[in-house]
Amino acid sequence: VVTVADSGYMHLTENEKFMVVTLYSGYSYEEMLESRAVRRSNSRKFPSRRNKFEEQVVLLELEGFGFERSNEDLFKSSFHALNLQQLSRVQDSLADEISKRHQAAKQMWVRSTVTQNPFSLTRDSMAKVTFTLNTDSLMPTFSEKQQHGIIERALSNARSAKNSVAFTASDIKSRSKHKVRHTIEWHRKFALSFACFVFFFIGAPLGAIIRKGGLGMPVVVSVLFFVVYYVISLSGEKFARELMWDPHVGMWVSSFILLPLGVFLSYKATTDSVVMNADFYIQAVKKFVVFHGKVKSYFKRK
Repeated sequence: VVTVADSGYMHLTENEKFMVVTLYSGYSYEEMLESRAVRRSNSRKFPSRRNKFEEQVVLLELEGFGFERSNEDLFKSSFHALNLQQLSRVQDSLADEISKRHQAAKQMWVRSTVTQNPFSLTRDSMAKVTFTLNTDSLMPTFSEKQQHGIIERALSNARSAKNSVAFTASDIKSRSKHKVRHTIEWHRKFALSFACFVFFFIGAPLGAIIRKGGLGMPVVVSVLFFVVYYVISLSGEKFARELMWDPHVGMWVSSFILLPLGVFLSYKATTDSVVMNADFYIQAVKKFVVFHGKVKSYFKRK
């Protein structure tokens, strides 16, 4: 079978075991088998069949070519073992690759969509257009067959451009996610160390502030603060990996949220304030209720 198409594109399946080839606006030629009657006769014929298609999808198996997906678990934690210098070097290399990919895609789209023979023209060297061209008047000048061919060619070019843009965007997004993973790991080495100081400012004052429950109550409150930190940290890292947040924000947001709380608790502990004394809040609520009752009775007398 011989297939001739105007355009097409190729991509691998998710398991990388098959290659999908999508073709547009073409013909497929296939030789047919001769019948027994024709073989017995002296006149030999070579029958064939031609099929026209607008879109054809061909699935090619790649197992025979030796392609085999590697175990990702062997490389999943590779960036965890890199030091700061190595992480910075990898980030710079990936940033250069992404920039080059952007430039290559931009040049390819300009060559394929704007003109096949680009010229270097300045604004002053171009004559000012003094008339308006009605493009709708061009189609009637062609025959019906030519119009059909023009429309098919335009649709084929549009599909090819769409597929090319989608593939390039997916490739750039994949490279960006890989770069972000290294950026996250770079910030993790500092963020975790800084979080230890934050929890020191939170946990140390709790023993002086919480005056009931002995050692157990401060430990319980500290664990609750750690759970809050852990949830915020995981959410920030996830948003950073999905390119929704900047890696700097995703890795430091949990520490900066709890830092003011740690400073506040340390200040209250040094001034011997009763921040977590239940009796203090109960008395405050009682005073508010009494005050509210007096105000309400005053307006009733009015």
